[in-house]
Amino acid sequence: MKRNIIIKKVFLSIGFLGLLGLLAFSNIEQGQRKFSALEVEMNYAEGDPFLNQEDIQNLIKESNPGLDQMSVGSVRTDLIE
Repeated sequence: MKRNIIIKKVFLSIGFLGLLGLLAFSNIEQGQRKFSALEVEMNYAEGDPFLNQEDIQNLIKESNPGLDQMSVGSVRTDLIE
């Protein structure tokens, strides 16, 4: 009886540590990803009718030179927005 409880605790501990390891690995990989394309979503009902997606993309590229070489995790999207 005690042995079953110990075995369950060991397996739960191993599973928990494995999950933590996978989360850490995923976080590292996500931070090192590079941009592949710049996508802009426009809300034409509330936005400026004289701007289109291409204009916005050009503004972002001009104000953030080297954006395509930066990693996804290092970009301040709140400043771009």
